[in-house]
Amino acid sequence: MDREPWITPVSGAFIAKIVNAGRGGLNEWQLMFQEIYPRESDDRWRSTIGLFEELGELAEAIRVFDKYPMYFLGEAADIFSYLMA
Repeated sequence: MDREPWITPVSGAFIAKIVNAGRGGLNEWQLMFQEIYPRESDDRWRSTIGLFEELGELAEAIRVFDKYPMYFLGEAADIFSYLMA
């Protein structure tokens, strides 16, 4: 099966964790993302700058969507992770 080279397989345990976090509400999602992408409270400015960078990458992904639709999905996921963490 051919796949994009940047796509990595995900373990069943990780998928189960995501599904279970979705059942707990927003707080569970945020805790899960904090565990995956740990950030200290004094790093908020760095997170804000990172979010702006990701927004720029999302804008680029929208611009080239016709040729590279998977690029958009990756950047949208990055934005989602910043918003949750």
